[in-house]
Amino acid sequence: MRILILTTDQEVALLRQRVLESAGHRVATIVGEREIVEAAETRVPFDVALLCHRMPDSLARRIIRIFRDNKRPGKVIYIT
Repeated sequence: MRILILTTDQEVALLRQRVLESAGHRVATIVGEREIVEAAETRVPFDVALLCHRMPDSLARRIIRIFRDNKRPGKVIYIT
C-alpha cells in the first residue's frame, strides 16, 4: 500500500514512516507546510494519506479540500 504522511513534525514523521515500512508499506513523507500544499496540488500518488495532529487545523482543512476538489483516489485519515 502507498501511504503518504503529511506533517509539520519531523520526529513524528520518522516514527510513523519506520513503523509503516516495517509492515511492508511504501511510504512517502512530506514535512513542512509549503511542501505539504505542493504535494497535495501536484497529485503525489497514494492509497492512504495520513494528516498529522500536529498540523495546524487550517492547513489540514485546506489539504482535505484540495484532495476532495481534485477527486483524488485514496483515503484520507486525519489523526487527532
